[in-house]
Amino acid sequence: RSAASASLDPAQTRAAHAALANALTDQQLVERAYHRVRAADAKDEALAQELEAAAGMSMAQGAHAVAADLLLRAVEVSEEPPGAIGRGGQAAMAAYLSGDLPVAKGLLEQALAGGPPDPARAELEHMLGRFSFYLGDTEGGLNQLEQTGARVGESAPETSAVVLADASLFATVTADCRRAARLSGEAVVAAERGSDPAVRANAVGADCHARLTRGEATFPEIEEAAAMLANFAAPGTTHALRLAVLAYCATVTGHSDRALSYLEQHIRQARASAMVSAIPFALLWRGHALSQRGQTDQGIASISEGLGFANESGQVNAVALGLALRAPILANRGDLAAARESAEHCIGMVATVDSTGVFAHRALGLIDLVDGRHQEVVDRLGPLDKIVRDDYGMEHPGIEPIG
Repeated sequence: RSAASASLDPAQTRAAHAALANALTDQQLVERAYHRVRAADAKDEALAQELEAAAGMSMAQGAHAVAADLLLRAVEVSEEPPGAIGRGGQAAMAAYLSGDLPVAKGLLEQALAGGPPDPARAELEHMLGRFSFYLGDTEGGLNQLEQTGARVGESAPETSAVVLADASLFATVTADCRRAARLSGEAVVAAERGSDPAVRANAVGADCHARLTRGEATFPEIEEAAAMLANFAAPGTTHALRLAVLAYCATVTGHSDRALSYLEQHIRQARASAMVSAIPFALLWRGHALSQRGQTDQGIASISEGLGFANESGQVNAVALGLALRAPILANRGDLAAARESAEHCIGMVATVDSTGVFAHRALGLIDLVDGRHQEVVDRLGPLDKIVRDDYGMEHPGIEPIG
């Protein structure tokens, strides 16, 4: 067949693909779309729509990488810029779900370079902020989300509320709890200017999470807000990622059984929908929760699996978190050399003292204590305690024991 194909000129090749496409049925939508695009020699909006429909079928089947490829081809044959930009954003989301974050970020930047107006611009910037954060550009990702939320605050308050709520959740990850509280408060105000109850529930949930990190809310309040949000199609970050937030809150407040329950739900949902990028954080926090229950070997295994997914998908923040969470577990097991290596590797990756850095420094403090290096413990954790309290106002149960 390859020899026969090589003997055809371009026009004959296109004709052959057209004939093959015409011979296929609606049940072979993806294969037919590929043949149609190979038969095309010009932009064709109807073809772009067919490719988009085939991508939707692939997404429903969990074939996110195939969907991304189909949507990229749809961008190439789109007749009008708005259609091309919208499909570029869909391609970025499909690439993200397939675990290819660098490609997803590049596609968003390409789509934004086309100068789309709102609301498309806000949607693309929202995704860009999230993906930048996942790839390790924590400050850049947070700034993008905050700027977008502020920019559309008057023209699209509900969009603003969703973006600012996500920014607040990410700010708590960086241990900037004052910023998280401010952003979640702004999200609630923006949501109240709209009429969508799901958006309001989402903003209230983010605000509860921000207040928990400052010791101003309880875990039952977080669960109540999450139950309210579960009545709606969750805006902003995916439902699977919100389960991870619940699990994190349960973990730092000592509810390890609840944490494991939420994490198992998260992992099942992410695996069922082939959401590769959503899996690492759940595996890492599951490992932490298991270790809290004394299941050390299972905990380390879960963290190692999470690190594998994180490295594969380029999620720098997840890699750093995995190294930080693994260090104290190894130390408690008596493997101090491996624990120190894990913590120091994490600290080398973390540019600022965020919550991941706090975990790593605490682990090194524990290792130094076991090694009898008491002055090193004071030198390391004394200044860190001041940074956490004075700069970030972070006083939740996951951080308080530093002092």
